[in-house]
Amino acid sequence: MKRHRWVRTVLAAVTALLAACAAMLGPAAAAPAQEPSAGARTAREASPLAAIPPGLYRIYKANYHDCLAAGPQIDSATNDTALYMRGLGACTDFYSIWLVQPSSYGSQYTEVRSYAWNRCLEAEVNRNGVLTGIARLATCNGSSRQAFDFLGGTSSGRACVAASYYCRKVLYLSLGFLPGQVSAWLARMVDPVDDSEYEYPQQRWEMVPVPLG
Repeated sequence: MKRHRWVRTVLAAVTALLAACAAMLGPAAAAPAQEPSAGARTAREASPLAAIPPGLYRIYKANYHDCLAAGPQIDSATNDTALYMRGLGACTDFYSIWLVQPSSYGSQYTEVRSYAWNRCLEAEVNRNGVLTGIARLATCNGSSRQAFDFLGGTSSGRACVAASYYCRKVLYLSLGFLPGQVSAWLARMVDPVDDSEYEYPQQRWEMVPVPLG
């Protein structure tokens, strides 16, 4: 009889000990589910950059009147096709049509190819590989200087070039000169100034699909 009481006492003690251990281990085991890893938090908190559906587009400045065009004017610095802004609602011919398609550089970046010339929008670099702040047309080669991310999608997004990480360079308009004209709005790559689409519309772009046929 004493032996049975002793066994029951031991079993009760073991059961109590296991219950205490479970109580202590329970919160620790649940902690990973309540507190994601640093990598998971980063993926969740960093919004994915908007991709642009492949297709034909006209790329307008945020005021929706001026559009990005490729020639037929000539860039006097290179004696090649100029990249400039066509204004006053004259965005009706094929010089202002761009083929936007996935870039080989990364999933959020796109290649922007002139429909008229079959050449790509490119951020120029100098002999040391540093961005000069000039955007030009060049033979398409899939480089990071020809990969653009239109943040915000097709509406009032900034066009950042992959060659300048963390959006340090964006497609911008500046006043320049073309042969036979007094001045024209030229496309450039510059440092972003502010996040306000109203205060700096020259850094904001809207992409309008061009219907086929």
